[in-house]
Amino acid sequence: MKIIIPVKACSKRIENKNFREFYDGLSLTEILLKKLSFKGMENIYISSENSDKKKLAKKYGCNFILRKKELCDNNTPLPDVIRGISKQLPKNTEEIAWCQVTDPLFNDHKKAFEKWEAKKEKHDSLCVIYPFKKYILNSNHMPINFGFGNWHIKSQDLSTFYDMTFTFSILKKECIERCGYHIGSNPYWYNANNQHIDIDTMEDFEIASIIYGKKIKK
Repeated sequence: MKIIIPVKACSKRIENKNFREFYDGLSLTEILLKKLSFKGMENIYISSENSDKKKLAKKYGCNFILRKKELCDNNTPLPDVIRGISKQLPKNTEEIAWCQVTDPLFNDHKKAFEKWEAKKEKHDSLCVIYPFKKYILNSNHMPINFGFGNWHIKSQDLSTFYDMTFTFSILKKECIERCGYHIGSNPYWYNANNQHIDIDTMEDFEIASIIYGKKIKK
């Protein structure tokens, strides 16, 4: 099992998002490295287009793979990015975990790895998703999972929807080569129930930092 932490240095919406201080002197990348340390730092690979980040990998004893700049371009098809990064891992790699730094409140990494070991004989991948129940309208403001007026239903009876944040996934190498995606054709869906914030704006970053700090202090 090899673990990829994909972290671009050229964040557009939040400057230096993945490497700026998030909490208590640590960046999002460093916090995730600490969470994943139980898998052995020698199995973790930081993927970035900035060669200076090799210093961070050396500090924590993990590996660094320099990503081609075209694999950081938002116009590059995602399958090309995933396959391109995966090919930089050792040739004998059989399973690959993709761990994003932008969901710092997710703390089920160990449980997810254990679930994969129990389920991988019948699945080609595992993907973390967040179940939720809300009153949802489509782009035409029509209800999707309930009805107006006499067709209203109680919140506990709403259909369950799932938020897929690409926080964490595990795939067999041949699955990545075939699908070029974070999910295979026969995934095991790992339902996470923690509060989560997928950091996309500076406001997300600041709120997530506050919540993370409160959880750490408990």
